[in-house]
Amino acid sequence: MVDSLVTPPSSSTVGINQMIGTAQTNESSELCYLDPKVMHAMTRDTSNAVRARQPPPQDVILFVIGGGNYVEYQNLVDYGKSKNLLRVTYGCTELVNPKQFTDQVCSYLFL
Repeated sequence: MVDSLVTPPSSSTVGINQMIGTAQTNESSELCYLDPKVMHAMTRDTSNAVRARQPPPQDVILFVIGGGNYVEYQNLVDYGKSKNLLRVTYGCTELVNPKQFTDQVCSYLFL
């Protein structure tokens, strides 16, 4: 999901994904791009038009509703370095360690 927002559609990654049969879905077209410089009300059409003329993002903010962990954060940081992003911000509503994660999974499996 983050990759579809950060990688422009004309990049070679998208072409490779299409060649190997894992073409990106329209997930990124479902998301709104909000530009604080534009003062009028944004619609989906104007959001797509604004996104098309924007430079590539420099920052990524990812917030997970639910459990997050250090491994997800580290993967996001590594991804940010590979895409030359300046800042990567990660947040979650609950930070869990591996034991807490397995306990949560077991509690759902054995209700």
